[in-house]
Amino acid sequence: MELKPQQQGMDKLRQFLNWWQGELRQVVPGAVGQFFTRQSATLTMLLEQNIARFQLHTEKSERLLGALDLLGCSDQALHAFRQESLSDLPGGLTTEIYLSSEQLLVSDQFLPLATEANLGSVLNFEIDRLTPFHRDQVVFGYLPCGRFPEREKIKVELFSLPRKTLDLVLSRTEKLGLSPDAVYPVKPQKTAVAPTLNMLPISLRPAVEPLWNNRAKQLGMASLILVLALVLFPLYQLNRQIDSLGQQVADIRGPATVVGNKQSLLASRLAAQDTLVHRKNHMPSQLAIVQEVTRIMPDNTWVSRLRVDSNGVNLQGESRKASDLIELLEKSERFQNVQFVSPITVNPSTNMERYEIKMELAGVAQ
Repeated sequence: MELKPQQQGMDKLRQFLNWWQGELRQVVPGAVGQFFTRQSATLTMLLEQNIARFQLHTEKSERLLGALDLLGCSDQALHAFRQESLSDLPGGLTTEIYLSSEQLLVSDQFLPLATEANLGSVLNFEIDRLTPFHRDQVVFGYLPCGRFPEREKIKVELFSLPRKTLDLVLSRTEKLGLSPDAVYPVKPQKTAVAPTLNMLPISLRPAVEPLWNNRAKQLGMASLILVLALVLFPLYQLNRQIDSLGQQVADIRGPATVVGNKQSLLASRLAAQDTLVHRKNHMPSQLAIVQEVTRIMPDNTWVSRLRVDSNGVNLQGESRKASDLIELLEKSERFQNVQFVSPITVNPSTNMERYEIKMELAGVAQ
């Protein structure tokens, strides 16, 4: 006898907790509630030969709720079944309807492999051709079941259902107080059902509440204000430290600028000095080149023009035998790649050969 009051107290406490959770669920966004509420329940209705079997699946158990002639019973029978078997369903319930093959038109279709990424749109466009129903009179689900790259085909199992049959099933489940989330053509066997098998039109599917709705925004704003309040004082202290460091930097910026200018000037002068030294070490003087040419040229030859630049040396003049000049100049260690710029011509007034020679300075990069 002592256990009965305890049991009654536990029942009342359980009722209060259920009521409190239901009220709390109303103010929590659906997506947030599903994220934090890991316990989920699914009500499945398997329709075979007009007989609907209702089974409740939870994480811990599976329970058969009952069965009835869904399409043949009266509204009173539906109401009675609802009161007897479906009155204590948990909140946040997912309802799924499974139809046996006797209500469906099942066919295998082979479509071009290029349509693999848009099978739903392609089937919706071609459903008039693939089934005996008009597009507005049929709902369908599909499941890719094979790829044939050598034939550039993809195999699709197509499940079609007349829209009037679906409307009849939905109207009867509505009288049971149920709003299906999905209508599948087959009962899965230990595997998850592919979303493409859902034959319930998108307009009839439950709307997915966005995670970032107004209530979530309000909660986020309150959290942001709290975070700002927690970090406001540290930020104030940090700003004071920054101001103090900025003043110290300003005090030493003047002397540092003077030192930096002096270092820049010294670096510029050193760079100019290096350039002059490099040019002196790598470019022979014009006087040495004139001396070398004078030494090499024979007495029957003179130079009327000598030009020295970064490309080498260019000689112009006249000689009794200009063809010998190339060989003489190539013997010098200062010159290389000696060649005539233009053909040798004869000056009628002096009866001497005009020449123009160009050559490179040995050891100087071109």
